[in-house]
Amino acid sequence: MIRAVVERIFAPAVILVSRLWYWQKFTLIMILFTIPIGNALFSFTAQIDRSIAFSEKEISGVRYLFPVGILLQDLQQHRDMASVYLRGDTSFLPLLEEKENKIKEDLVLINVKDQEFGKELRTTESLSAIQKKWASLEKNYAQLTLKESVRQHTELISDVFILIRHIGDISNLILDPDLDTYYLMNTVVNTLPDLSENLSQAREFVLSIDDPKKIDAAAADRRVIINYSKIALIADEKIKRDTQVAFGQTNSLVAVLDNPLKDMSVSVRNFASLLDTFVNTNKVEMPLLEYYTFSTAVIDKNFSLRDSLSWSLHDLLHHRVERFQSDKQIIVGITILSYILILYVFIGFYILVARTVRNFENIAKQLISGKAAEVIVLSNDELGKVGESFNTIGKELIASNNEILGRAQELQKKSEELEHLNKFMINREVKMSELKDEIVKLKSTSPPDLEQGERLDGHGRMKS
Repeated sequence: MIRAVVERIFAPAVILVSRLWYWQKFTLIMILFTIPIGNALFSFTAQIDRSIAFSEKEISGVRYLFPVGILLQDLQQHRDMASVYLRGDTSFLPLLEEKENKIKEDLVLINVKDQEFGKELRTTESLSAIQKKWASLEKNYAQLTLKESVRQHTELISDVFILIRHIGDISNLILDPDLDTYYLMNTVVNTLPDLSENLSQAREFVLSIDDPKKIDAAAADRRVIINYSKIALIADEKIKRDTQVAFGQTNSLVAVLDNPLKDMSVSVRNFASLLDTFVNTNKVEMPLLEYYTFSTAVIDKNFSLRDSLSWSLHDLLHHRVERFQSDKQIIVGITILSYILILYVFIGFYILVARTVRNFENIAKQLISGKAAEVIVLSNDELGKVGESFNTIGKELIASNNEILGRAQELQKKSEELEHLNKFMINREVKMSELKDEIVKLKSTSPPDLEQGERLDGHGRMKS
């Protein structure tokens, strides 16, 4: 029952295959085999290519963020220097001019990156707006009030933050699938820039206090300073937690990032401790220039850690792309090698079948002509069993043919003997007939008296 069902199911395939030559059968099998494997290979390589493109776009984002981060750092410093300068401390004027030249250099570097990645990351318009705002601010900040200068600087810095977030979104960094690179990205794109702005605002806020020697305990200044200190400590803990997750995924990061991380954490806590001292004593107990230098060093540690994290993130992404490319080459290589081996085996199988079939044909012709022949069995499979059966049949045919030939020879010999006997009997009959004729002639020519008086005996002799 099951066999009949199976035969009915495969009947169309049997009919199709039965109408094809062996090379056509093998070609059909190769095509049917190639379709799913080729489709799987295409899908796999397409997925790898998408992953490579995804990671390469992340790398573009990281490379673009390098100069943007430097610009953020310099703009924050310029805002704080301008605050001190607008309060009447002209000693900051040379520092301001130096920082303005540095910002111009930053914008040149960013424009280079924008030419390389701007179309891909869609940053050109935002960058152009930042440059216009900076050009206006650079030209007019000296004529602004302290409050307006801080506002315009902070607004420009906010635009830089928006650009950083935009790059993180468009470059796929925010969607990174791996824990190590994701947490490094989040620290570089979000946490560290936010921390740097909090520290910078804390630096600017203290510098802009009307009377640093006396912080009114009842005023909002005290609460603002406390808030800056708490935010800095919270950000420090978050950075530690995120980097520890990344370290857990990639141990090699520890050797590169552990020291910069510890240095930044110590400096942030020292800065928070200094702010707490200001709150507890209700006054700024150090000269403003010294405070600016100290707080700037703390923020520089923050940006130094950001650079280290950015390079580590860049390297991880680059290694990921190399790994994807290597996986792609390996899979394609294995597939090609597999196809070559399959084709090699198929061709070998076809040659074996074709050789065996030709051998069958030649042996059949020899058997038909009566010659003894045997199929050379080339395999141990079903076709080899057919060859063995063919040899058995051939031997039986030869034996039967030899028996028939032996009987034919025996019959031929007996036929010759019969023919010889037949000829002998015919000759005897002829001689008897001739003898009878002689007797008749003798009777007709003998004398009457002999005919009357004498008689011949049975042997032809005269009797009286």
